[in-house]
Amino acid sequence: MEESHVKIAHESTDSEGVDTDRFSRIIAFLGAGTVKQLMSLNVLVCGLDGLGAEIAKNLILSGVGAVTLHDTKPASWADLSSHVRNSFAYSPH
Repeated sequence: MEESHVKIAHESTDSEGVDTDRFSRIIAFLGAGTVKQLMSLNVLVCGLDGLGAEIAKNLILSGVGAVTLHDTKPASWADLSSHVRNSFAYSPH
């Protein structure tokens, strides 16, 4: 299996290589040094049930450098309800 990594250059990158526009809220909360450390992390998430999928989403949005997802169960239609809000549910009214 071939891995691909995409690196996007941003005009709003500071001297430490942190995209200050994308991570402005996290930088304000944690500091630029911590965000840089987050960007260098490699994380493995095992199990993508409701909680695992939410954790993976939050790690990705926080700017972690790489996230590897592992789940031994095949995806099914029943899994959809744990990953998507019930906004598409049928309502007779």
